[in-house]
Amino acid sequence: MKNLAFISMHACPLARLGEKDSGGLNVYVLQTAKYLSNRGYNIDIFTRAHDPQDQHVINVSDAVRVIHIEAGSHESLKSELPSLVSDFQENLELFKLEYNLNYELIHSHYWLSGQVGLSLSERWQIPHITTFHTLALTKLQARIGEIEPAIRELTESKIARNADAIIVSTSEEKHALTRLYNVHPDRIEVVTAGVDLERFHPIDKYLARKTIEISESNIILSVGRIDPLKGVDILIKAISMMDNTADTKVLIVGGEPESGNELSKLINLSNKLGLNDILRFEGTVNQDMLPIYYSASDIFVMPSYYESFGLVALEAMACGVPVVASRVGGPKLLINQGGNGYLIPWVCPEPFSEKLEILLSNKILREKMANASISTARNLDWNNTVNKLSNIYCSLTPNNKLDVIGA
Repeated sequence: MKNLAFISMHACPLARLGEKDSGGLNVYVLQTAKYLSNRGYNIDIFTRAHDPQDQHVINVSDAVRVIHIEAGSHESLKSELPSLVSDFQENLELFKLEYNLNYELIHSHYWLSGQVGLSLSERWQIPHITTFHTLALTKLQARIGEIEPAIRELTESKIARNADAIIVSTSEEKHALTRLYNVHPDRIEVVTAGVDLERFHPIDKYLARKTIEISESNIILSVGRIDPLKGVDILIKAISMMDNTADTKVLIVGGEPESGNELSKLINLSNKLGLNDILRFEGTVNQDMLPIYYSASDIFVMPSYYESFGLVALEAMACGVPVVASRVGGPKLLINQGGNGYLIPWVCPEPFSEKLEILLSNKILREKMANASISTARNLDWNNTVNKLSNIYCSLTPNNKLDVIGA
């Protein structure tokens, strides 16, 4: 039995999807931990305490725990988290000592966690694997107006130079690390993220729409954090350009009133363009409700400026929904142009509007793409992901007794 420490400082894997700082990273951490536990691993996931209602330790299963570590106040902003890294690390170490815990490998997620992982791997003398999920330099290049603290770029570079291995979801991300951070490609492993096919599968469309109280014939869906980088404004503008929006509803899942200025901007944009009767802001939803939202939809739209992978697009495909997405990151890997969806090379409203109109006016095409989407997703479940992860873990801990899968 191997004991792993997952570090996800800023993103609690149990957070509701669409909450602040909650998205694909949270899902990735929890799902990989769950599936790895089926391979004989015990995993402790360390995350920052962000809600006074959360238990200190939550047992997800017999082999997976989420441990909330105090660092700063529960209301601390994401911009304040770099100053809380040392407190988080100190309290994590105190927890380990108090319960006499030992780990054989650390897997950190995001640059804040990477700092902790790098330091603890040196202290504990165990390997450190990191997954950045997003990179500062790539984000800054993706959209004008993006701002990242200078310390992030420097810290990512240090983590990349010193981690025992770096896990990325796509070859594009690997190339970015080698080009922008001068990392040798042999130290970077491409491990495609997966989808939980037991949870995400087609549900009867009529029942799904009845559950979320939708009566319109044409349903367009967007899911994700409310963040400028997600390009939801592009979707709203694209809807306003469509010639015919009769009997159409656009659902935007993610964000709450406290999401702040960006959500207010989107609501104001919707009002300005006269789309109040068409757009419906759903706020955050429980993971168990997502398959219902996906299955109720005719088209899933991801107009992001940047995606390291875009897990929600794969979930939508598993539920039999064609995807229209920006030609960035993961969608480039997932979408076969004209086969199971469309890739848009320019992040601007016009081409999105055009593809939405084509799909909404052609039911036979939508059904063909829906079937192709399901086929794509079936080849990308989490078992494939954790098989590769387990092999990488084992290669870095040669004295373990766990067999390398497929060896």
